[in-house]
Amino acid sequence: MFACLSVRAQTFVNYVIPNSGLSYSTNVVVPSNTIAKIVDFNYTGSLTSAVGTLTYAGAPSFTSFYPAWLDTPILGPVAVNLTVKSQAATRNAFFLLAEFDAVNTTPELSGFAVQPNGKNASITLESSTNLTTWVTATNGTYPATNRAQFYRMNFNVQ
Repeated sequence: MFACLSVRAQTFVNYVIPNSGLSYSTNVVVPSNTIAKIVDFNYTGSLTSAVGTLTYAGAPSFTSFYPAWLDTPILGPVAVNLTVKSQAATRNAFFLLAEFDAVNTTPELSGFAVQPNGKNASITLESSTNLTTWVTATNGTYPATNRAQFYRMNFNVQ
């Protein structure tokens, strides 16, 4: 890994594919709940082929040739191998920029509400299983259920 920069929920990683004769390769593991894609691929010297191979656990590997794999979203968990081949064993450098986006994660919710001077206010916590029917909820710990539970807070100034 060459460099890493985090921007919001996205992470960009610049990989340098190591030189080793006429064939070079690097491996990238995309974790669960992450979408990855190679957003840029550059090289110096000569390029004969660039092959990306995806390996999901319990499934046959899938191979794709450059540029077909460029900007193609890949959902983890998956192992990615990128192999490049060159006509010359020296004076080559291969770089790729990968983007990683976390998905289906639980966001950390925080914030505040301000009750203006001289105004009454009511605050209500509500829950729903369908985003249509809302019922009053109370603060506390809720046990696991077999379906999604949504929560919202109402803050009314009177």
